[in-house]
Amino acid sequence: MTRKLSDRSGQRWFAHPATLWLAFAAVHVWTAWLNFSAANQPLGDVNGIYWRWVSQVLAGQDIPGVTEPWVYPVAALLPLLLASLPGMVTYPQNWLVMVSLLDALAFYFLVGGWRRPARRVRAAWWWIAFIVCLGPITLGRLDSVVAPLAVMGLMFLLTRPRLAAVLLTLATWIKVWPAALLLAAVAVIRRRWTIVISAALTSVAIVVVTLLFGGGAHLLSFLTQQTSRGIQIESPLATPFVWLSVLQVPGYGIYYSQDLLTFQVSGDGVDIAGAASNIALAVAVLAVLTLGWIRLHRGSSVIRLLAPLSLALVMCLIVFNKVGSPQFMTWIIAPMVLGLIVDRARFAPVAVVALAMAVLTQVFYPFYYDLILVANPLMVAVMTARNALEVVVLAMAIHVLATGRRRQAVRQVAHRR
Repeated sequence: MTRKLSDRSGQRWFAHPATLWLAFAAVHVWTAWLNFSAANQPLGDVNGIYWRWVSQVLAGQDIPGVTEPWVYPVAALLPLLLASLPGMVTYPQNWLVMVSLLDALAFYFLVGGWRRPARRVRAAWWWIAFIVCLGPITLGRLDSVVAPLAVMGLMFLLTRPRLAAVLLTLATWIKVWPAALLLAAVAVIRRRWTIVISAALTSVAIVVVTLLFGGGAHLLSFLTQQTSRGIQIESPLATPFVWLSVLQVPGYGIYYSQDLLTFQVSGDGVDIAGAASNIALAVAVLAVLTLGWIRLHRGSSVIRLLAPLSLALVMCLIVFNKVGSPQFMTWIIAPMVLGLIVDRARFAPVAVVALAMAVLTQVFYPFYYDLILVANPLMVAVMTARNALEVVVLAMAIHVLATGRRRQAVRQVAHRR
């Protein structure tokens, strides 16, 4: 009897909003501190590249994506400029505060203030754990802005589709990958035209504002900039070429691209592999969408399809991508959170593997990234294991998608105020 009371007391403490918010705040403070103290400058993009772009705009010079080509969609300027409002001297600190506040907003809708359905508590704790496992990169990139927008967008899709579409479209115009979430929604949600129209109107608004600033010529420059990329060393596609560099096979190595500001692999077969990856990505996305459509028309419930379909599409973008940056791990937060809310039993194994994947990512970036650059066998093995887990998560997501149950009563996903 005493033990049961103790267990219940522990569960109540674990699920109490104060505990959740204290843990949320603690991991953000910890991760922010790591961004300033960890090896290999994990905040380098923010206080170097982003700071330079914003300084350029504020000085009245070229505007990336508007008056000159840019590697990102034009709405990526919004968070970059927003972080400059308190002053450029504290730009890195401003960035971390901005990202933490966005995370807090998404976290609020996830846990529902003082109302705490058990499934949401588990999803909330997983997100907290994932931040710890992934480390500084969770807060230190443009993807850090997109992740909470994606979390809110997916949670709102079934109850507030217009708002969800606006959030996901804005996120797509910051970093392209949330288009996969929109694609999943359009594929399986009955109110798809509401989503399509809302997304189109949001895109039109962004395009019109860009045109008013004279940015028509460079509006889609992020697409052409991406086509010139080589294979980045962290991507699964780069793994065999990095190992050839480890083995010191003549002609294979790692170099820094001054144009794209990334480390890439070189050697025979790299260009062919890069071209093949584009085809493989298209085929994989089409296959996953087809599977989702089949499951939908065989009676699987929308709410049980949306999370695994979203995760599978996102993992296709990661596994078959030429880039493979460490911050890509933040892409899985939104579909994983949704999956743990609506289908915890089947998503729990995926959640565990995802945490392991995040830990391995933090080991080689930022802490031992310098060893990756010199093709250290141990760190390359760690990175290879991480890449293998990416394939495993993709396979698990497809399995969950393929074995979805038939229609059941739709659970409330988004928080109603």
